[in-house]
Amino acid sequence: MTVDVPDAEEMRTHVRIRVFGGLRVFHDEMEVQVGPPMQQVILARLLVSRGRTVPTGRIVEMLWGDAPPVSARNQVQKYVGRLRQLLEPGIGAHQGGACLVATRGGYRLETIALDCELSRFDEAVRDLRQATDTAAALDAARTALDLAHLEAFCDLDSELREREEFRALDRQTVAVALAAADAALGLGRAGEVVDAVRAVAHTAPHDEPLQARVLRLLAADGRTAEALVVYDSVRRRLREDLGVEPGGELRGRYAELLRLSAPGGDPLPVMDEAPDGGDEPAQHDRVVPRQLPPDVAGYVERSALTDVFDRLGTDRDIGAIAVSGMPGIGKTTLAVHWAHRLAARFPDGQLFVNLRGFDPVATPVEPAAALEGFLRALAVDRTKQTGDLQDLTNDYRSAVAGRRILVVLDNARDTDQVRHLLPGSPESLVIVTSRNQLTSLVAREGAHAVHLRPLHDDEAATLLGRRLGQARLEALTSARDDLLAACSGLPLALTTVSARAALNPHLNLDDIATEIVSALHAAPAPGAGTTADLDLTSLFDWSYDQLTTEAAELFTSLSASPNRMVSLRLAASLIGRTEDECRALARQLTDASLIEQPAAGTYTMHDLLHAYALTKLVAEGRTEALEERIDQYYLHSARNGLRTLPSPAGEDLGPCPPGILPEDFDGPESSHDWYARERKAIDAVTKSMVRRGHQRRAVLLAVDRRVQSFAVDSHDQFVSIFQEALENAEAVGDELLIADVRRHLGRGFSAQGQYGHARAELERAATAFHAAGDEFGQLMSRYTLACVERDAGLLEDSKKSFMEVTRLAPTQGQEWLGAVAAMEIANTFLLEEDYASALQWAQKVRDFDPAEESDPSFRQVLMACYTGLGQYRRAIKVAEQDPPLFASRTLPDSDLAGLPAIAYSYFKVGDIPKALASCALYLPRAGEIRRHRQSIFIQASELRMIREILVATGNEHWAEGDLFDDID
Repeated sequence: MTVDVPDAEEMRTHVRIRVFGGLRVFHDEMEVQVGPPMQQVILARLLVSRGRTVPTGRIVEMLWGDAPPVSARNQVQKYVGRLRQLLEPGIGAHQGGACLVATRGGYRLETIALDCELSRFDEAVRDLRQATDTAAALDAARTALDLAHLEAFCDLDSELREREEFRALDRQTVAVALAAADAALGLGRAGEVVDAVRAVAHTAPHDEPLQARVLRLLAADGRTAEALVVYDSVRRRLREDLGVEPGGELRGRYAELLRLSAPGGDPLPVMDEAPDGGDEPAQHDRVVPRQLPPDVAGYVERSALTDVFDRLGTDRDIGAIAVSGMPGIGKTTLAVHWAHRLAARFPDGQLFVNLRGFDPVATPVEPAAALEGFLRALAVDRTKQTGDLQDLTNDYRSAVAGRRILVVLDNARDTDQVRHLLPGSPESLVIVTSRNQLTSLVAREGAHAVHLRPLHDDEAATLLGRRLGQARLEALTSARDDLLAACSGLPLALTTVSARAALNPHLNLDDIATEIVSALHAAPAPGAGTTADLDLTSLFDWSYDQLTTEAAELFTSLSASPNRMVSLRLAASLIGRTEDECRALARQLTDASLIEQPAAGTYTMHDLLHAYALTKLVAEGRTEALEERIDQYYLHSARNGLRTLPSPAGEDLGPCPPGILPEDFDGPESSHDWYARERKAIDAVTKSMVRRGHQRRAVLLAVDRRVQSFAVDSHDQFVSIFQEALENAEAVGDELLIADVRRHLGRGFSAQGQYGHARAELERAATAFHAAGDEFGQLMSRYTLACVERDAGLLEDSKKSFMEVTRLAPTQGQEWLGAVAAMEIANTFLLEEDYASALQWAQKVRDFDPAEESDPSFRQVLMACYTGLGQYRRAIKVAEQDPPLFASRTLPDSDLAGLPAIAYSYFKVGDIPKALASCALYLPRAGEIRRHRQSIFIQASELRMIREILVATGNEHWAEGDLFDDID
């Protein structure tokens, strides 16, 4: 089946996709957000498949591994729907797309309708393969490298990037780089490709043939000294990462470089380690400062920063790098280690100053004082000069002009403290460290930003093993994981553990880890001395004390959240401020590296900072007040979620307290998304309510989350929620509350297939409602009983119960419930394939509530009736009236029921493409539901219609699997 692709001129918005250097999407020339991480992963996977179908199951496995949630496929469909609107701006929520196409069993991205870097790269690669001479090959290879000199999808999670589909693209890029190098060397045009080939080589540090090409290109371009530095870097990487020495090709290139570097004399050696002093100055009339502190023993490389380091000192576009992160994250250690490794590339010297921007005792170093120190190190005579800051700056920049100097500015307070210390020379490199994110330095001076995050578990274990000795670490079993968890990837905590272990060999590591964490929960005793390099609390104190009162309140309040990923509205509710006010305060905390913002409107903090903030919160005595605010946020958010559906609200919650900002939802889908994110937090809040004696609140929260839970949770989880709610309701002693809980528990038992338990609970509920004189409660119990009877296959009993609801609902002023019950009667007749009776009851729905005529569920029932009666064109007319049914590729399970009918109607009137398109939308979801869930939405009569279409059109293979078993 072909897809009509609009011409570029017909598209209202020009969409451009970049993949090299990171996944980015542009509408016209404006960059737009791709969406949350999972949505980015799906787009990347579809792009790298180059127009081939990606099975839904493979997407689910890539996102969740071996333990996907029950709603995994629904979530994938939601993300795909959003991607479709991103890639085809202006497309309606219920329209199919030309670019992102749903196929049987998966999705395919037709990049021909988009301006995609990857497509242009593929075209250049085809031209390279078809080139008939070296010059044409070089032109094609340069075109490809212009696109692919940066790593593709480099912002994806490193584990995902190791999947074969992404590594295949990496190998293809390396192959292009090799071809470009060979062609350029053959034509004597090395300078045209050397930088691009070198950039690709940074992404493949262990590829020796590619690294050898880089050496040849640099030498051919007259950059022999630079080639020697590259060889040194490659050799170090091979040793450290793989434990091997360079192979014969690389060693041969190295020998050639040595001959080139010192013609007529001894070869120029390449040093094993960065120089630490005492070397001959680069120029005899200049002093070469060597101010770097000693490198840290046992340093552990951060895999996420390998590419960044490889670019330093060689990428002429990087003149400064700003390293930020929370206290104790290892900023100084990283800067000093990098500086030692880079020192050989900066033969004119290395300058270092601790600016003491966050020193708990000493005052920060003024820029003038730092400049005077640098000028002394450079032996600049200033006896006749003033101490004016601008004069000092001018003398400093004059002294380093034209020299290759490495400058490390450690522990900076802000950009103003470092701006005068930046050399004006493009040959120099500056590394700045700060707890604050130096936004101005990045924006105005073009510094490359590196924000340090905790070490990965394997990196943390390597650090401990090097400090403690691998034998002692390996002697631990489960305690090893506990120890790593206690330190939470914070290098300072890990080195503290190892230092205390070395000083106290009689203590076991469990005791030491417990001591570290406990230290965060207790203030130091009055007058007690501290060791600054081992005291985590003192480091946190300095950053905390610099906060404004309002920002400090937000910081400590965030630790009270039951969800470690705190939404903006919950954060604002905790401190009783508007979203804009809270966002501004959160920006202070992110700038100070005290919290992280993993996504827009979401905040989190490191485990040890969380423990520190919680200690402050307890000391301030604000926990009870915050627990109350948290209760109200979740109670009113869950109630707002319930209001997105025609479900009756329970007990009045009263007005939302001032300062509480519950979530607002634009429909059931956004409500269910919120619930999925907050599921564990809601459980924690429920337990907190019970612990504090608020059992009624806990019951109301369970009742209000029922629709969300039924859509997101497993049926076992749903039942468990209401079994706990029943215990709490009985503790309250409110018979009506107990009855309401029993009604929902009965629905849960029915979903599990425990129909006896379900009917028993519903009968108890009805009896309780009757005793209390609650006619509406009885009516709702009768309605739920009818649903249970239908689930149990007792269709006649179910119809009688539903009919009783239609009779009683108007007497209670609940016409909406009468309409719903009439619809269910029609659905039940459809199950019996009694289409005439189903149509009669469908028409009665409008008598109860005329507004139901435009409801999609009503239209699906009406359409199924017409199809069953052979009135196919009437069925199609109902489906295609505005807004059309089934245009969206992200349908809820309940909407699947109408797809076989519309597919069959299209088939009967001869519109085969639309019939097959409906089948392709129906089959994958139907198969999953039939295998994994108890559902009334997949019926044998519908499957027979689908099979008839497939057989008649020669697509019997679509019916593979167990979906069509036992339908005859």
